[in-house]
This record gives sequence, structure tokens and C-alpha cells, in this order.
Amino acid sequence: ATGTITAPIDGQPATTEVVLVESLLAAGRPLSLVSLTPRSGRRHQLRRHLLHIRHPILGDRRYQSRRASPVDGAPDRLWLHAARLAVPGRSPVEAPLPAALSEHLSMLRAS
Repeated sequence: ATGTITAPIDGQPATTEVVLVESLLAAGRPLSLVSLTPRSGRRHQLRRHLLHIRHPILGDRRYQSRRASPVDGAPDRLWLHAARLAVPGRSPVEAPLPAALSEHLSMLRAS
């Protein structure tokens, strides 16, 4: 599934493209692994847009639902990773998933 979030941030237009990569379950709680592409550059855009559609990023202490319960084995960090950064006129830079996130993802897939 793919979609686009077009919700203003601080009164300015903001757009984020969302692609569902994988659906997971953690103790019966649905989780989604998504690929996000910001098409504008607003402060905390990805975090705020996902909260706007009621799907906050796991581990986000600032932009999360007050009712969010912890997920077993989740690292004590924001579950957000810049896998690829592209700047016009430059070659893109790619980075693998950090060990803590990779290990948690493996645990979620195994359960």
C-alpha cells in the first residue's frame, strides 16, 4: 500500500510519501514498517505526519499517542532511520539499519 500525507505543519504546506514495506504483530499489536519520503522539509515532518494519521513512530516520546504502550524488546530510541539521503547534484548516501533496530525487527518477524 502506498499513500501521500499532505497536512500543513506550522501553517506551511508539507507532503510525505508513505510506502508500506511490511506488516508485523507484537503481542497482538499491529505494527507497520514503512518507507517515508519527505517532499518538503518541515521540522519533525515525518514524526508529525505519522502522528497526524494516528500511526506514531515507535519510541517517539514527543510525537506519540498518550495511550501508546511499550513494545517488548524495542530499543530505547526512536524507531526511525535515514536509510538513504539524496542531495541534488551529489551521489546518494545509503546506510544499513543500525544493529539495535535490526535485532528488534528480527525479533518481531520471529514472533
